[in-house]
Amino acid sequence: MKSATRTAAGLIGLVVFAGAVSAGVFVAVGSQWAVYAAVGMVPLLLISGGVWIQQRVDSKGTDQTKYTRRRAREVGETFNDIWQTRQQLKQTYPTVIDNGLGLGIDSLQRDLQTAGINVDTETGAFSLGDVSDLETINSLSGRVDDTADELPAAFAKTVEDRLETIADSLDRLDTLVEDGGEAVRAINVTTTNAGAETTAAGESLEAARGQAIETIDTAAETIQSIARTTDDVEITTIEKEVETAREAASNHQMTNAVTALLRARDAIKTEGENTFRTNREQLQSLLQTVDEYDIEQYLPDSTPDVTQRKQAVAELDDAVDLSTLAMHRKKTRAQCTEIIDALMTKLNSMDEELATADIPNGFYTQPGAIETDYLKQVQESDNLRMFEQRWATAVDALTAAIDEVKPKVAVISGYDQVEPVIESALQSDGQITGDALPVRNHETQFLGLYYRSHPDQVTLNMDVPSLKRVGGTETYTVTVAARFEHGGPDRQIRIVLNGADYDDETTVETPLVGTATFNDVPFGEYTVTAVAAVDGFGSAETEISVSGDTDVSLSIPSITLRDRVCDGIAEEASAYLDDLASRFSTRFDEATYLSSEMSYQIDESYVPCLLVLWAERTDNTATENSDGTIIVYDSDRLQQELTNVLRYNLDESETISLDELRERFLSAPVPNNEIQSVVNTDIENGIISDGELQKNESWVCDEYRWKLYQDTSMIPTITTTFTYAPSHVTICTNEWILTWTNHIWYQLSIDMIANPIQDQFIIGHINGSYEGISRHGVNPDDGPIRLLQKAIPGIDIFT
Repeated sequence: MKSATRTAAGLIGLVVFAGAVSAGVFVAVGSQWAVYAAVGMVPLLLISGGVWIQQRVDSKGTDQTKYTRRRAREVGETFNDIWQTRQQLKQTYPTVIDNGLGLGIDSLQRDLQTAGINVDTETGAFSLGDVSDLETINSLSGRVDDTADELPAAFAKTVEDRLETIADSLDRLDTLVEDGGEAVRAINVTTTNAGAETTAAGESLEAARGQAIETIDTAAETIQSIARTTDDVEITTIEKEVETAREAASNHQMTNAVTALLRARDAIKTEGENTFRTNREQLQSLLQTVDEYDIEQYLPDSTPDVTQRKQAVAELDDAVDLSTLAMHRKKTRAQCTEIIDALMTKLNSMDEELATADIPNGFYTQPGAIETDYLKQVQESDNLRMFEQRWATAVDALTAAIDEVKPKVAVISGYDQVEPVIESALQSDGQITGDALPVRNHETQFLGLYYRSHPDQVTLNMDVPSLKRVGGTETYTVTVAARFEHGGPDRQIRIVLNGADYDDETTVETPLVGTATFNDVPFGEYTVTAVAAVDGFGSAETEISVSGDTDVSLSIPSITLRDRVCDGIAEEASAYLDDLASRFSTRFDEATYLSSEMSYQIDESYVPCLLVLWAERTDNTATENSDGTIIVYDSDRLQQELTNVLRYNLDESETISLDELRERFLSAPVPNNEIQSVVNTDIENGIISDGELQKNESWVCDEYRWKLYQDTSMIPTITTTFTYAPSHVTICTNEWILTWTNHIWYQLSIDMIANPIQDQFIIGHINGSYEGISRHGVNPDDGPIRLLQKAIPGIDIFT
């Protein structure tokens, strides 16, 4: 145990002993005697403790002198650590430590020497001599400890001051480099919570030195560049100063380096008036050349601000501004070099795109500019005049190559959209010109690519420019079959074929299916429309693509009266009908018919549709007059009324006009076509002819017509080439029965029906009158029903 520890332990033991004695007296006698004992024992304890402690210390061989020397050794060891750290920093950063750290380490070392702690200034080792008293040693110990704590922060502060000195020196180069000292000022001397760290501060100093050397080198290059382009400056002197500056910078003597560069600059200013004028003229010439080229159309993001730079250079008027001129020269040269690099990159990129594209031989030939390293040529230019010449040559070659290659790239990119247009035009028109392409530019290139891809199919005319298909236009036959939803009398259908460059139409007449043929139809897209020229039918339309002979079928839909009058309002009218049905029924019972001209106290626009819907619901018949009036009537009543007229009011062959018929005998003002339909369909002894109803006895037809219709074996079989439909029609008069079967008309007398004679028949063409039946073949252009209806008005036809 150390002496100090033993002394402390002894003192503590005496105090504990005195406390124990006082406690025993308090227990045995009382508190008052305990106080007396404590007071009386204090002097005794002090005297006894001192004697005891001294005896203990003397008994172990430790005296006051030995303790002091031990403290002196501890102080020496601590100072030795400080000294070693300071020496390492001084060796590593001599220019920083030479002026000291402001801690008085050398003074402290001398005071330690006086106190008997001898420090070797070479090795940092120490030895103890005649050591001063303990009080002096303790005082020196406090100073040593303070120095140890303050050393890192003092070094960091010294580094910060050194960085500012370096930055201030570099600021003097502002005419050679921009913001020379700012980069150094931006370096942060890192610290921690415990204070500045010498290692971090040292790293910051090294970074600042590196930045300073880089700035010195940049300024030196600027001076050398100016000197090399100047005939009236002694280059040797300049180079010597530049070398001095670089050497000083490498030794971290930044002030000396800056001074050497400024001497070189001043020498150029003194001797380089001609140099200034020459450099300014050369730079202005280069800027003018760059300004004359439309670089922006090729490189929108790489165009230098030539106007601003030209103005700045024009404002420089003497050799004092030579360094500023050099700065503009350097920036302009760098920007121009970047332009060459960007143009080469752009050209190479387009060349690679074409090289990987699937294009025919001969469409693209690699330009010679691809093989030339213009960037290297420009970079190796010794002076600005040579730089300008090579730069202009490079820009001319590269932009010409880009102008040559760019259309090829554009054509390759958009060809998939243009090729179908070319194909379609060649097929439909046999040719196409450039202005018909869906592009704004490069029409000739698109046509040229198509030509090289199809050299045997088209010819190319570069003068127009245009392509022409070998063999001319492709044309085809389009056959359109238009069919009514149901058969009936012959009705006309207008069939239209409409395309971008082709229009044609024709009209066919048919009871069921009409066919139209369009010849020499060019390739392309068309709309086919079939429009029925008869009431009750609508139209049909379809889109077709003609690339060969094409058949088209269209079904012409029926348009019912309900479809027409209820268009767009059927659902709404149906909702109203429930409330109006009883009103219609009452009015119908009163008037025996309904008309859209009657007043129903409802919106007139809904009346036609409501009447038609009510007729459907009540099994009555709705029809439309020629003036658009809707009539609802009872068809059974109309049939009975017509039957009564024929039975009771007309003699055989007697007639009555339909107008008189409506006025005298019919309960509803139905139109003529409705009367004729009922007569033809449901009444056997009446016919409608020339707007009159005629009573007609047809007892012969009643007896024989179904026999002939059902037993066609009674009629000879004759093979013909006619293919007109329907396949069987029977026409009955009082004297003759005509039948159309196997596409031949057979005319037989009533006697022949009663006693069939197989070899007696007439192949007849009805050509205008009942008596005009002649012995010759049927005209294939005429249908049987149409001919007979024209020839014999009112003839009874059964199909």
